[in-house]
Amino acid sequence: MEKEIDTSMTEYNDPVNLGMTSEEISETYLKQAQFARLFLNRNGKKRKLLEDNNVTETEVSLLNIIDLIPGITSLELAQKTSTSKGAVAQIIKSLDGKGLLKRERDGKKIYLFVTDKAHEIVLQDRQEWLENRRKTAKYLQGITAEDFRTYMKVLDALTESMRSEE
Repeated sequence: MEKEIDTSMTEYNDPVNLGMTSEEISETYLKQAQFARLFLNRNGKKRKLLEDNNVTETEVSLLNIIDLIPGITSLELAQKTSTSKGAVAQIIKSLDGKGLLKRERDGKKIYLFVTDKAHEIVLQDRQEWLENRRKTAKYLQGITAEDFRTYMKVLDALTESMRSEE
């Protein structure tokens, strides 16, 4: 016998549903899916910076962190990015092979630094980010500073909750 699906507009007290009605749950799903599609279509385009420098988005992200925290270790990098040590090791190997990293050993620890070429890539990436922020500022019209702070608190809580499960 198939389980019947409740399509009434009753309120669910399940914490996952945050007390929403089934209609609100459906609307939330559709809004999230629509946002994800728009975001991917807008941001999913290959950036010239990546193509010109033969790097991936993930590699540029790690280079940004290494540039901001010179001498970071691979373990610290993995922790900071919530990425496995193995994945970080592969990315470091790739960046090293492209001449974008310098390593300094002190006993058993290896400290990471960006090369001049990597620093230039990072600066270009940050410039692109600022330009994109200016272009997308129109999307934030009508969103108050309080709304944005609330959004960031929710993102922080979700991120922390996800990290605690690792």
